[in-house]
Amino acid sequence: PAIQGVGPVTALEDSWPQEGANGEAELGELSRLRAELAGALAEMETMKAVAEVSESTKAEAVAAVQRQCQEEVASLQAILKDSISSYEAQITALKQERQQQQQDCEEKERELGRLKQLLSRAHPLDSLEKQMEKAHEDSEKLREIVLPMEKEIEELKAKLLRAEELIQEIQRRPQHVPSLHGSTELLPLSRDPSPPLEPLEELSGDGGPAAEAFAHNCDDSASISSFSLGGGVGSSSSLPRSRQGLSPEQEETASLVSTGTLVPEGIYLPPPGYQLVPDT
Repeated sequence: PAIQGVGPVTALEDSWPQEGANGEAELGELSRLRAELAGALAEMETMKAVAEVSESTKAEAVAAVQRQCQEEVASLQAILKDSISSYEAQITALKQERQQQQQDCEEKERELGRLKQLLSRAHPLDSLEKQMEKAHEDSEKLREIVLPMEKEIEELKAKLLRAEELIQEIQRRPQHVPSLHGSTELLPLSRDPSPPLEPLEELSGDGGPAAEAFAHNCDDSASISSFSLGGGVGSSSSLPRSRQGLSPEQEETASLVSTGTLVPEGIYLPPPGYQLVPDT
């Protein structure tokens, strides 16, 4: 039994060094791990501090931006309010001016209506413009009437002068009036012999310049006697001065010509250079 007890104690003594070596190794590993843990914790603390600093910086930057934005918004709102108040004042002034203009326009319209009423009372027929238009139309109508009358008066004056010249030519001829239905024998007044004139019917045709002049004189004397000398007493009263010194036959002929009772186609007036001779 003593031998058996000595054996286990010896075995334990042999295993102690092995266990001490293992414990030292474990202690070294533990200290190493503790050192790593302390480094990690320190690094974590550093990172935490950096994160806190960055967070605070970020918050400050955001706060600064917010403050700047708020200030800009406030300034814009103030400018907008000023602009709105200015525009509102301008709109109010324009509305008042428009109302004043409307009132002035209404007053002017009332005044114009009153003046129109007064004008219509003073001129019940037409207004001033209508009267001017009417006066212009009347002047145009009178001009249309007067201008042809003036032309006609000038023509009548010319015809009257030709008629007076014709009467004076008759007065300068011999006082014995030849028979209108007698012989138409003509005596030449010039030294050169000239053929006798043809009767009135032949002269009225293609009888040359003398016949044309005679027909023209007859037409003029007929128009004058029928228009201006056919007034009877009033027209014949303008010829007494030209009848002074005429024979009874010449006065009768001039009276017939002045009153227009003698048919112009029945009067034969010789062309220049010839004269009528009485029947023998």
